[in-house]
Amino acid sequence: MITSSVICKNTQKMNSALRVLVTGAGSVYGLGIIRALKASVLPIEILAVDVNPYSLGLFIADKSFIAPRVADEESYYIFIENLCKNYQVRAVFIGSGTELSFYSRKRTLIEKSTGAKVFVSSPTVIKICSDKWLTMGRLSRAGFQILESIRYPEDTNKLPSFLKSMKFPMIVKPRVGHGSEGVTLVKHMGRSIFSCV
Repeated sequence: MITSSVICKNTQKMNSALRVLVTGAGSVYGLGIIRALKASVLPIEILAVDVNPYSLGLFIADKSFIAPRVADEESYYIFIENLCKNYQVRAVFIGSGTELSFYSRKRTLIEKSTGAKVFVSSPTVIKICSDKWLTMGRLSRAGFQILESIRYPEDTNKLPSFLKSMKFPMIVKPRVGHGSEGVTLVKHMGRSIFSCV
């Protein structure tokens, strides 16, 4: 077990602050990462980036930058690479779900180019966790109990029998999405159920 006195003694040996980059600084996750880093006993300097200039994380970090959208991968990559090099960033934490795929694919390239450690899962893990159907399949194979579900439109031919066997209300969600985006409560059978899915 490492005691706090040992941790504090080791941090005194550090000559300068450890610079870390937090992306998606305005998201719940980005803010959580920034708050956790601020609570650390390590001497940390937090650089935050977000596409929205009014994101809260930009105002509570030590240094803040407006990033291009990750959809423009080339511009975004150059921006992050330059930021990491210019500020000698040692670690990159991703606070935005929309950026996970980019960092997962570019992790090795960014690490080699900048020396910063990028904390992100592999592309396979990101793919499974980003798709609710794939997540349920993985959980089921691991022995977890999962809810009765069906894919639409892939399993359209099974939909009538599935609906007859289920009780209402039901929740309809897109396979891929963020938070509660696209979630619909279906209270009874009707024509509207087909417009929900």
